Amino acid sequence: MKGMLMTVGSCLFTGLLLASCSSVQRPDERAAVDQIKDDSPQVEVSRLVSEVRELDFKYPVKTSYASVPQSLKAKNLPAYYSEVGKTLYLKKGKDLERQTGACYRATARALLDQHFNLTKLLGQNIGRNQDAELALKSLINGDTAVVMNEVLKKTDPNTRQMTGPRRQGGRKFKQDLCRDADRRQAFFSIKEGSIFIKELKKSGGWAKVNQAYQNPPQSTEQILHPDKYLKNEAPRTVTLPIEKIGQALGKKWKHVKTNVLGELGILLLLSRQPATEAVSVEAAAGWGGDQMAVFRLAGRKSTVVKIIKVTWDSKKDADEFYHAYKKLIVDVYGVKNAKTKETKKVFAYYGKKGVNYIQKKGKITLVIHGPKAEIADAVFDVTKLR
Repeated sequence: MKGMLMTVGSCLFTGLLLASCSSVQRPDERAAVDQIKDDSPQVEVSRLVSEVRELDFKYPVKTSYASVPQSLKAKNLPAYYSEVGKTLYLKKGKDLERQTGACYRATARALLDQHFNLTKLLGQNIGRNQDAELALKSLINGDTAVVMNEVLKKTDPNTRQMTGPRRQGGRKFKQDLCRDADRRQAFFSIKEGSIFIKELKKSGGWAKVNQAYQNPPQSTEQILHPDKYLKNEAPRTVTLPIEKIGQALGKKWKHVKTNVLGELGILLLLSRQPATEAVSVEAAAGWGGDQMAVFRLAGRKSTVVKIIKVTWDSKKDADEFYHAYKKLIVDVYGVKNAKTKETKKVFAYYGKKGVNYIQKKGKITLVIHGPKAEIADAVFDVTKLR
């Protein structure tokens, strides 16, 4: 994927990460709203954001100079916009002047909310799947970050920028991203989201970006590869036989989770281990769709069965993931006191920490992890690729 790292003022970056999530208004958020005077710095901030984004504010943004409520988890930011409360929180005095970039980004979010109803947009996507949710957040956070960066360049070309090396196929940055597990979604939505927005702008200006709010990206694959979004290459639906798996496991097992990992999830899975870090980007590329399910044994939180079924764009893509995941299993669980068995289509690992299977057939791969062989076998019997 082509593109350069987004540049942002280094003093702003931590604040941007913390401000990347949407919020819900709580009682303690109902602070007194102040009127912005015509000579307020925020008036100029709003003008610059509107000019760069090529959208007008439909109405004045409610603004509060009270401290950002703790419930919003952004109390240390100089500026924060709550789309549910429709309120822009600003800190008085030097904070506003010193960290104007955060104000640009928060104000841009307020502008987008007026035009695209972010509350409704985010609400429609909640519960869909984690991959689609992150893709939508990347659209919004990438948009506000690009606006912020363009305003900064416009107002102060000499502003110290935080730059990084060019990426070759995105490899270096994505692997750096994966190491920061606590903030990986915020990093991803801002940095890769910014690149996504820039690619849309290249293809049709801000008008093309505006259209994306009517047809949001559906996967992190589309964020990582904007050309797939532009070609309307949507993720494919993959389903596991949840009911049959439950019956095979028995009444003591409970189905606790079903979700979609997405290309980013697969990349994260592989990149965390030394044995597969170097091939994680290539092995995750070509993702076409997946479903992941987790079952837990009653009364035993750590005793779980995990199943991941992935469809790939080509047999070659499936083969790359198959071989990478084999290395991952051995790297995670070790070879001491373990046995492995492989046929042309299935690799099986038997160790003290559990049993792992990976099967490949055509463009599809199936991964199963269970605590014991008989449990993994029972699941494999009802899920295996035929």
